[in-house]
Amino acid sequence: MLAKESKTSIERERLEQRRWDALRRTQHSALRDFSLMLENEFLAPEELAAQQSRLLSSLMTFAAERVPYYRELLRGLGLSTKRDWQTADLLHIPTLHKDTLRRRTADFRAEAFPVEELDGSIRSSGTTGQPVEVAQTRRSRHTLMLLLQRAQRWSRLNPLGSYAAIRIGKCFPDSDGSPLPRGVTARAEAWPLVGSYFKTGAYYGFCRANPLEHQIEWLRAVAPAYLCMDAPHLEHLALAMQESGRLESLRAVQSVCLPLTAGMRRRIVRVLGVPIHENYGLNELGIVASRCTHGRYHVHPEHCIVEVVGEDERPCAPGESGRAVVTCLTNFGMPLIRYETDDLVRVDDPCGCGLSLPTFGEVIGRYSAIKALPRGTLDGVTAFRKVLEELPAPFERLLRQYQIHQTKNDGFELRLSLAEPCTPALSLLLQREWSQTPHVGDLPLSIRLVDHIPNPFNTGDTGEPNGKFFHFTSDYCQGGPGGN
Repeated sequence: MLAKESKTSIERERLEQRRWDALRRTQHSALRDFSLMLENEFLAPEELAAQQSRLLSSLMTFAAERVPYYRELLRGLGLSTKRDWQTADLLHIPTLHKDTLRRRTADFRAEAFPVEELDGSIRSSGTTGQPVEVAQTRRSRHTLMLLLQRAQRWSRLNPLGSYAAIRIGKCFPDSDGSPLPRGVTARAEAWPLVGSYFKTGAYYGFCRANPLEHQIEWLRAVAPAYLCMDAPHLEHLALAMQESGRLESLRAVQSVCLPLTAGMRRRIVRVLGVPIHENYGLNELGIVASRCTHGRYHVHPEHCIVEVVGEDERPCAPGESGRAVVTCLTNFGMPLIRYETDDLVRVDDPCGCGLSLPTFGEVIGRYSAIKALPRGTLDGVTAFRKVLEELPAPFERLLRQYQIHQTKNDGFELRLSLAEPCTPALSLLLQREWSQTPHVGDLPLSIRLVDHIPNPFNTGDTGEPNGKFFHFTSDYCQGGPGGN
């Protein structure tokens, strides 16, 4: 969007959409879909509720008749013949956990679903356990493209600019499906997905397994207008570029995979000197929400319904935090209704950016992991992370990576990767700040210097670390409980 203090309007968004020049082969029906998406962004609350009710009713009727798992579930609840569904009715249905989906995958596939409408499948990352595989349809894939373009329009990207991504190698598969090797550049004439409908600049891909110094050299050679990276690795890039200077070509960055903290955002924007944009989603569902410059995530209501519920399973009120539960409205081939994301999010008051779409606030972390931690741990670690994210300039200049690890003997280890040897002044500062941190400051903290902090989770068959990097890890749970 525009400046944070400004509001958008339907006129502004229409003007912005005109910057996207459709290809000659783009069908009129597809262009109509883009226009309808834009109009939906400014619907009155009652119109939006009616639209979601129609979409939900269609999905639930289909699921009750054609999907074995839901046919059995809804019949048992006495809801199999219900035709008029409101979003509040979803509270009568138990949430769907990944282990249930994993054990009964076949029962979630729609019976007699047209083969020609199926369009492959997608797997979850598997960070918190074995991955699950979800069948996709042409409609769900098309919706993903619509939502991606909407998010890029909100971010005010110029479609004619070049776009680069530094991700894991399997994000850039070769013609035979093998992941992109180190040192090799993937190149396409157009951006992924949206380039099938609109004129765009070139797209470049580079494997995240390349050393950071090689990534920086590559970026200076490719000179992209836009860059997409996983959130923690984007911060690592910014830290590594503190001395080498900004990329003159860069106009904005897209952070994906994990949420950014406020401190990470400030650091990345300060070093790279460009705006940063974020989407929230899951591999199984696609993009669920996109973050505006007012700091709220706006849910894409044509694609899904997001509920935020507390431990009592009741909807959370503004100011409260709860689990995000998502119902996908566009994938009839394998419906996911009230799907547990395992993400803890905060509910906020309505956003003032001008969009009328539903919102939620900060993504806090994984509910199951946070629940497993000793009381007060996350609050304490979050407070200490702010110290690491706001180090005085002479110390921040040394920092390349950091990670806080909690052991089951109630100790903590701060792992640091530095550009130069750790100075006594830095060690003294960190120990002093730790001792003053609520909840954890009376527990021991050791500082260990390392050359590099690897990703310990989900190492793929190719040997490339496919897992997510977490700034906080704990022996009480797998992965990073603090969001990232």
